[in-house]
This record gives sequence, structure tokens and C-alpha cells, in this order.
Amino acid sequence: MPSSRWRSTATASIAQSQIAGRIAAVIFNYAGARTAVFHSRQKHSAVFPKYIALVVCNALLSYALIRFMTSRFGLGPIPAKLTAEALLFFASFAIQRDFVFTRRSSETTATNWDEYYTKVPVTATLTRRYTGAVLIDTIRRFATPQDGLSIVEIGGANSCFLDRILSSIAPGSYDVVDTNEYGLRLLAKRPAGTGVLRLHHQSVLALDLPFKADLVFSIGLVEHFDPEQTRKAVLAHFDASRKGGLVIISFPTPTLLYLAARSIIEALGMWKFPDERPLQREEVVSAVRERGEVAFEKTLWPLVPTQHIVVARSR
Repeated sequence: MPSSRWRSTATASIAQSQIAGRIAAVIFNYAGARTAVFHSRQKHSAVFPKYIALVVCNALLSYALIRFMTSRFGLGPIPAKLTAEALLFFASFAIQRDFVFTRRSSETTATNWDEYYTKVPVTATLTRRYTGAVLIDTIRRFATPQDGLSIVEIGGANSCFLDRILSSIAPGSYDVVDTNEYGLRLLAKRPAGTGVLRLHHQSVLALDLPFKADLVFSIGLVEHFDPEQTRKAVLAHFDASRKGGLVIISFPTPTLLYLAARSIIEALGMWKFPDERPLQREEVVSAVRERGEVAFEKTLWPLVPTQHIVVARSR
């Protein structure tokens, strides 16, 4: 067992090394990250305080990880530091990109949904199974009536949930709203929708359905707009819902896991959603509460690019 003197000396050495390293990082990395990596044009007064806050948080997390690995697993300070920095690198990069050196929304291109529907990534087929299972469980738990349910899926062109819902829930009607004509044409060819499926070429931002549904849901839709449009999109779910009807909205949320996973996927050139804006829970819930009562929430951690689901009753 190491002596207490050795432990205190090592602890002090780790802390001093962390402080010295972070000071050097601030001096050399800030200018490079701002100009060469993220091409930020924001004022230093807006960016630098956020960068310093990130450096401090990163240093504290790194220090905690190093202490944990040296005390629990007996690693030396250098291997422990290398491991800690590797774990924090992708999350730190994503936070700098999305929250420190942010770009203007005008620089963001829209998702190419035709291309996405033509060749759906393998990873999407895996995550959809989990999301579909959560969705079915949520519908069975909260939706009424259970038989002959009228369902509206917003943003559901080439829906990956239609077949599973039809076989598990047996709704009386299933309406899909989307602006993507190619995805709607693909969906129209599905034999499973015969007799219950109706398609609507409309935007959620200008929704005009001649009926109210028992269940209105969207998976991965409201995050593709700016904040005001996101609010409008959320409220549109309630416009399409009957009084007391169920509204389900799922959206990505910027956990460290999401930020790290997205950074890796983007680095590999496999990210397909350039206009996706991970949403804080409060942004969506505040809009939901304008028209409904939140009945259930859950963060879907197994998806890795983390999603949050909100279930509400329409007022």
C-alpha cells in the first residue's frame, strides 16, 4: 500500500500539472480553435468566457478521472491522464463547436431527405428497433381508446414505424404528414397500409387537417427548425389532436454522449443531418405546456446519439 505521504505528493503533482497544462492550452489553443478550426466570427467578449468555462470544467473532469483511475485501478499518472483526455476529447470538441464557437444558422444546409430515404444508414435500422419498441410501449400505456385508434404521424415520409404500429396496435386510421414527396411515394407503395393509410403533403409549420386525432406523434422532427419554428412545430401537434388526445414528441438532446457520438460520426463523414439542432428538454416542454399536460418523459440513452421523449395530454 502506498504511504499517505506518497498519495498527497502524487495528488498535488497531478493538480499542479493539470493547472499548468490548462493555462498553456488557453494561451495556444484558443486562437487556433477560434480561427483555424471553427472559423468563428463572434466577438472575443462573447466567446472567450465560454471557452474559459469549458477549460475549467474539462480540467476538473480530467482531474477527477485521473484520481479515480490511479486510486481504483493503480494506473500511473501518465497512462491515467492519456486515458482521461481521450475520453473527454470528442465531448470537448462537440461542445466547442455547438456552444462556444457557434456558427450562424444561415451557414447550415438542409438535410437531403431524398438521399437519406434512398440509402438509409445501417445504424438507423438498429436504433429504429429500440425507438419503435419504446413508441409501441408508450402508446399501449397512455393512448385511449385502445381499439380503432386514429393516429397522425408528422414528418413520417417513408415511415419506419407504420408496419410495426399496424401490426401491434391495429389503428382505425393512420395519417402521415410530410413535405417530402419522394418519401410519401415510397410509403404509398407499402401493402401494410391498405385501407387505413392516408398521406398529406403538408408542412408541420402550416398544418391544415380536417379532423382531430386520438394520437399525434413525431420522431426526429422538431429539431430541424430554428427556436421559433420549433415551438410552432410542437404546438401543431396539439392543433391536430382532439381534446384529451395523446401527443408524443421525440427529439435529440445534447448530452455528453450525444455530443461525443455526433462528433465521431461527423469526423467519419457519415452524419446525414446538417440542420439537426439538439434541443434542451426545457425548450420542448415549455412549448408542450402551452397546450397540454406532460404525462411522461424519458431519455433514450441506448440510442447513443441521445433522444428525449415527451408524452402529453392535449388540453
